[in-house]
This record gives sequence, structure tokens and C-alpha cells, in this order.
Amino acid sequence: MNYCEMLKGASAVATLAFAALVALWHKVLGWATSTLFPWIEKNLPSLIETAREAFSQFDKYVANPIRRGIKIAWHKLRQQLLKMATHLEKISSSKWVSRTTSWVIKTLESKQVVKIEKEVEVGWDDLPSDVKEAYIKNNKNSAEFNVTEIRDKEIEDSMSLEMTN
Repeated sequence: MNYCEMLKGASAVATLAFAALVALWHKVLGWATSTLFPWIEKNLPSLIETAREAFSQFDKYVANPIRRGIKIAWHKLRQQLLKMATHLEKISSSKWVSRTTSWVIKTLESKQVVKIEKEVEVGWDDLPSDVKEAYIKNNKNSAEFNVTEIRDKEIEDSMSLEMTN
């Protein structure tokens, strides 16, 4: 694997990690406004303005810049990442195999498409919850994910979320 491919992989991983952080931030903010702030207002009223200001500053100076950075990074990555798909398959009672296939444009000038495949073993605890549920309920031993489609939708949803805030 060359440096460019490793950089693309690292960018994808970083983008996914930050996307998860931003998605979680909305949940934390929702919990804070529905539960934490009312509790502080009732039990520690002198701190309510400080708490609200802290969350506001975090949103303004951390969450929003990260969200913008994620969008920029994803759009740059998508210029060369045509598609990424993952296939999960049960191989034993406690192990699954994850096969990820990516189709990338090697260089924008040549437009040459390269197929990159990676296979890793995955433990039960690391499987997505919907895969576990499908296995338990329906004995479904495999699953397919279009990673680029999922991430594109997450980015689109975060844009519309940002516009409504």
C-alpha cells in the first residue's frame, strides 16, 4: 500500500470518527436542553446561565467548526472515492469477517479507477447493532453496506440540521 492510499484511508477513518462525534454532540445537546438545563435551573439556579453559555460556546467554537471540517474533508475525499462497500459475513460463533471494497480514482488527471479490497476479522462486540439484531432474530449470517451512500446521507442530514439551528 502506498502513501497516497494510506492517506486516503486515514482521511476516511478521521472523517468517520469526526462524523460520529458530531452526531453524538446533537444527542448530548438534546439531552442537555431537555434534562440537564431544567435540573440545573431547579437545583442550582445561579449556574444556569454559565451552563448554557458553556454549551453555546462549545457548539460555536468546537462542534460547528468540526462539522464544517467534516463536510469539506468528505467532499474532497469524494472527488476520488467513487464507492466504498462493506460485506460482513459470519465465519464462526464469535467471529465475523468484514470485506471492504473501495473504488477510487488514482489521480484526478488520469481518471484511472483502482479497486482496493481489505479484509479483517470482527468480533461480535464490534458489529453494528442492526447486524446483531438481524442475526439474532432472523439468523441472518451476512450484511451489505454502501458506506459512501450512508456517509453522503449523514453529511446531507448534518447540513440540513445546521440550517435549522
